[in-house]
This record gives sequence, structure tokens and C-alpha cells, in this order.
Amino acid sequence: TESTLIRGNDISSMRDGIYLSYARETLVDDNRIHDLRYGLHAMFGSDLMIFDNEVARNASGLVLMNTADLEAARNRIIGNRSDATGYGILLKDTAGIRLVENVIARGQVGIRVEGVDRALARADVLANRIAGNAVGVQLFPSARLVFSRNTFDGNLVQVDTPGAAAANGSDWIKTGMGNEWSTYTGYDLDGDGIGDIAHTEGSSAQRLLTASPELRVLRTSLAYALLARAERWWDVGRSQRIVDRIPLTRSLAPGLAPSPRTTTDAVAFGALGLALVGALAAAARSSR
Repeated sequence: TESTLIRGNDISSMRDGIYLSYARETLVDDNRIHDLRYGLHAMFGSDLMIFDNEVARNASGLVLMNTADLEAARNRIIGNRSDATGYGILLKDTAGIRLVENVIARGQVGIRVEGVDRALARADVLANRIAGNAVGVQLFPSARLVFSRNTFDGNLVQVDTPGAAAANGSDWIKTGMGNEWSTYTGYDLDGDGIGDIAHTEGSSAQRLLTASPELRVLRTSLAYALLARAERWWDVGRSQRIVDRIPLTRSLAPGLAPSPRTTTDAVAFGALGLALVGALAAAARSSR
């Protein structure tokens, strides 16, 4: 297919919500894609634009393979939690990538990347909120991208780099800005929104959590905290680490949408508040 527009659909309860094969110049815009295997599956295409979609509760969100010149922006990719394929965005053997201002949250792996090289074509991940995933970003040795202005917020493991080359293959700064990290332990004394010391991610303790998912429940335990602190002082260089030398202390990414439970609770509390106000007003009238 060529020059195709897919807009304004509500797609659920089937295998793949949108499947594109050898598609060119395709815009996927303002769709709700939920409760499927893959939300959007694209292979062997080019010039693909994915804007303003809600992709929720699928086995995987956006699965993009062997595709060139693609941009995904302002999508909300939430709750794709399959144990085997719970990726918010999967990039495999793709070139010419821009991921901009997406919310990628509450999945197994926020973004997983193999076969993307910024030295060969654009590979930018900019101003996304990557939040509440088991693994925020997973970069294999063939993944070399540019990350800037993203917010890594409360992922169990912020960045996983399976393989020695992955730790040094990507760039964590663009136009003088790094990323915001909920795990940043530095400071910003002059209040300019940029941390005064570099931020480091990746350790043997974190790799233990990704290698053994059943141990993830220990992430907030005292034992894990002691192990991570000890490793900071006695690491012998075996850990594969990434370094963000200009970390941000203010978020430049879009906010995380409230969950349905939060919205329901807000309505309930609002109703309770109105009821209390009514009761107080009635009591005041009766006392006159």
C-alpha cells in the first residue's frame, strides 16, 4: 500500500490491531488500539508516521521491524504487559527513527531496540516519558541511538544493556541536554534544571533483576539497597554502565495520564465532598 491514512478507529479483540507490510507513506493517527496481541505491527515499509494514538493493554504496543524513516509521536502506550512480549515499542532492524513525546508506561519493557545505528541514519528518542515499566529501555549491542530530554520515572530497571557493547553505543545528550532520572542522586545548586554531577545507570544488581524476574519483588528491600550501595564502592568494572553527563532535574516530557482507578477515585471523593457540604449546609439551616 502507498499514501494511506488510518484515522479515528477503535480496534480491539483480534490478533494485530493494525498490520502494515511493505507500506509506504502511511499515517496512523488518532486511533484507540487495545486488548490485542500487537497494537501496531509494521514490517518492510518506509515513511511511517504514528501520531496521537492510544495503545493500551496489548501483548505488545508498537512492533516496528525492517522499516525505514518512521516517526512515532505523542502516543500513549500503556499497560502492554505480556511476560514474553510486553514491549511498549519494539525496534528491530530499523533506520531513520524518531520517537518524540510519547508516554510509554506500565509495561514489561518500555522500549526494546536491536539493529538500530545512529551512525547510519537518524535514531532519536526525544522527550518521552518512560514510566513504571519493569525495564525502561533495553538496548542490545546492535542498538546505538540518541536519548535526550526523556523522563525515566520509576522503572524497576531504568536501562538494561545485555551485552558489553550496548553500554557505550548510545549517546545520552543532544543539544546540550541529557535526560531526567527518578533515580538521580545528585543536586542542582543553581536551580537551572540541569544536575551538577553526572548520572550513572546500570549495575550487576540491576542485571540480576532483569535476568531473574522472580527476584523483582526484592527491588525495594533493604538487602537490595545494601547490595547496590556496596557495589557502588566495590564494583570491579564488570558492570555495563551508561553515563548521562548532563542530567535534567526538571521534566520536559508529557505527563502520565491518570489511570481509570485514579479518575474513578477522584469522582468518588468529589461526590463525597459535595455530600459533606450539603450535610453541613442542612445542619446550619436547622440550627437557626
